[in-house]
Amino acid sequence: MDAKEKEKRISEAQEIINWAILHLNGSIKCKVKDYKHENFWVEFFSKDGNLIMPSGIPDEWIEATNPKQNIVYDKLEFLCKNLEKT
Repeated sequence: MDAKEKEKRISEAQEIINWAILHLNGSIKCKVKDYKHENFWVEFFSKDGNLIMPSGIPDEWIEATNPKQNIVYDKLEFLCKNLEKT
């Protein structure tokens, strides 16, 4: 995968995770930092901008989340809801 494709994957994942958080009525934020070995490296932040935790998110979680059909992959939903509690 070249750098341009990698940046496109990161951008798509950012949009999907942002949508999932919004869809779940969350107040956390995230920044997709990297994509390697079919995993996205994501940093999650509180609403005040404090780092909650970094997390590896498998490509399959992003692929299984579909904003057009209002579907959030269950493991991504679980992660977001638990981060919201911290």
